Amino acid sequence: VPLRVEYALTDIGKSSIPSLLRLSDGSIDMMQEAGLKASCPDASCPAMVEHEVMVNQSRIEEYRKRWDDEYDRLMAKPGIEQMDPIDTLCSWFVDSLQLSLEYGEELSRLATIYYIVGEEKSDDLLAEERVTGQAIRNLLDQARQQDILRDDLTNEDIVHAYLSFRHGLNSYWELERGAYDIVEKNRNVITWFCDSLRK
Repeated sequence: VPLRVEYALTDIGKSSIPSLLRLSDGSIDMMQEAGLKASCPDASCPAMVEHEVMVNQSRIEEYRKRWDDEYDRLMAKPGIEQMDPIDTLCSWFVDSLQLSLEYGEELSRLATIYYIVGEEKSDDLLAEERVTGQAIRNLLDQARQQDILRDDLTNEDIVHAYLSFRHGLNSYWELERGAYDIVEKNRNVITWFCDSLRK
């Protein structure tokens, strides 16, 4: 036997995956109806995780829409017009984490999985056509016009950093099963992140 052997599915084998997943999905439904539990914990069973994502898809999509609508809610907050664009961005960051707290870590984790393996990829969360992407880019443009944003970072650099930072905080909170208030625990570090964008 060679020191290293690599195995891979053929195209025919890959084509059978959707059917196997649907079979697994139906089996899980039958087990749950009979009051039986899966032989592996939810967190370590890919089929169970995918099943939970699909069962909760409507809630996940509602969560995504609320996330997109958050900018409109922010812009209606009293006193927001007196804040500069970077402070507004920081306020929106906190509000979006508050939304995760409202929906709970379980749904937040399922939404993350959905964005990674589902129809919507995580790279698209701040795509230019998304409301949230437009909102952040508009705030960055305003900050540049006011000459308060660092010159050594492009808008896309900041959008990427913003997305990575937010996902990092959210993912760690999900891994900790929502054991703490994600907003209060991270308020100081969020302020530090936003202030780091200033000249």
